[in-house]
Amino acid sequence: MKNHTPISDTISVSLNQTPIDYTREYVLETKAWISSLLKQTAYDSLKHELTVTFNNGKKYKYLQFLPNTYKEFCQAESQGKFFLTEIRSRYTDADKVIKIEDNE
Repeated sequence: MKNHTPISDTISVSLNQTPIDYTREYVLETKAWISSLLKQTAYDSLKHELTVTFNNGKKYKYLQFLPNTYKEFCQAESQGKFFLTEIRSRYTDADKVIKIEDNE
């Protein structure tokens, strides 16, 4: 029997391990809204980023946007009201909100 060289000294692989399918955890969910404030949202569940397109055409990306907050947002009676009370007031720091320019 031949000796096999390991792929890496720091990685060990067991044949009994089930490979993890990371693609199942990634969902980019885009939704259009009937709202006086919001036109569309896109939620990246892998990066925890919510991109909001407003009816006036402006776009912002909200970072560190947790899945449970996104679920609450989607289930709210009014997404516009939820945005104003729960999102806009909490995401005021420049490290949590990015304005997306029109050419992006």
